Amino acid sequence: MAFDRYTDRLLRSQEGEPSFAYLLDTLLQSRIATANESNREFFDEDVNVYVTLLLNSMVSNRFHEEAAAYVVDYETDLPEILDRASSYHTKYQIYRANADFLLLSTGLFQFPQELEGGDEKIRNSVERGKSYYRMACTYTERIPERYRALSTVLAKLAYGFETYREVLSFMRVEFLNLVETLGEHQMGQLYREMDEVGANETLRVSRDKLLDAFLAYQKDPTETNRTAFEAALGELTDLAPDEAPDWKLDS
Repeated sequence: MAFDRYTDRLLRSQEGEPSFAYLLDTLLQSRIATANESNREFFDEDVNVYVTLLLNSMVSNRFHEEAAAYVVDYETDLPEILDRASSYHTKYQIYRANADFLLLSTGLFQFPQELEGGDEKIRNSVERGKSYYRMACTYTERIPERYRALSTVLAKLAYGFETYREVLSFMRVEFLNLVETLGEHQMGQLYREMDEVGANETLRVSRDKLLDAFLAYQKDPTETNRTAFEAALGELTDLAPDEAPDWKLDS
């Protein structure tokens, strides 16, 4: 089946990576210890590989680099990022990155006793994570076929979010030693760094949008294109006044 081939391919691609081998082994041990053995309700060895790859990307900093432009602190910020997305594939990446981040943050880093109203925040984050995985799964139906192997995995993550979070929480304490070394201060720093990278990406997108609008007006000086240029210029001016060019359109 498709997800069997997906799992085998990913496993082969990680051969020789000590961190991947350790993370996969401890994830499987954590599943057994929490009575959440693999394939208990349905085949989910592919989820084991996905979650291990996700953890490994945190170790290598790859997740931080790839997801920073998409991850938001608050659900109300998500529509703005989605509105700027130029393709279904980008929207898929946005939902998936936010779901992955919520799985990691609720499973590895957030502790209810450390946060005011922590229990409710955790529940809200869990529900958001499940919803985002479902949305990412939906968008896989609209993107090129080569990306669709993940559809089944994302659906399983949405269904079993609480289970996988429980496994990660056990893994955090027993194998990753994150209880004392990573807390609210470190997570705050991570959020700030991701915000900085995200802001830079937002600025880049705004510059590109303005250039496209300017060239479109030069090619076809209609009122619609003028309005689009003025809107793009205003957006960049709001983001970074010093970055806005002094371009004039012909009257």
